[in-house]
Amino acid sequence: MLKNKGQLTGFFVKIGSVLITFYVIFLLGKSIWTNYDLRQSIHKLNSQIATLQEQKKQLSSLNLYYSSESYKELEARKKLGLKKADEKVAIIAGATDASNFPDQLAQDQSSLDSKSGGESGPNWILWLDFFTK
Repeated sequence: MLKNKGQLTGFFVKIGSVLITFYVIFLLGKSIWTNYDLRQSIHKLNSQIATLQEQKKQLSSLNLYYSSESYKELEARKKLGLKKADEKVAIIAGATDASNFPDQLAQDQSSLDSKSGGESGPNWILWLDFFTK
C-alpha cells in the first residue's frame, strides 16, 4: 500500500484538507441560509409595521371624529332624541326606522303577495289572464 511515512502523512493531510474544506463550505452555506431567513423575517416584520401604522392612523382619525362636537350632537339627536333649544321637531307618522328595515321589507313583500291573490304559474298565462279578465 503506502511505502513510507511521508506518503502516509501526505495522505492524511489531503484527507484533512478535504474535510476542512467541506466543513468551511458547510458553515458558509449555513451562514447564507441564516442570512436569507433573517431577511425574510425582517421583510415580514416591516410589512406588519406598515399595516399597524396604517391602522394607527385610522384609529386616531376615528378617535378625533368621535371626540368632535358634530359626532356628539349627532348621537344625542339619534339615540337620546335631544334637540337644540331653538329647534322645532316634526314627527312624521308612519315613518319607519332603519333598524327594522328587514322586518318591514318582509312585511311589504307578504302584503304584495296577498294583493296579487297568490296566483302563480308561467308568466304568459298571467298576462293572458290579465288581458282576458
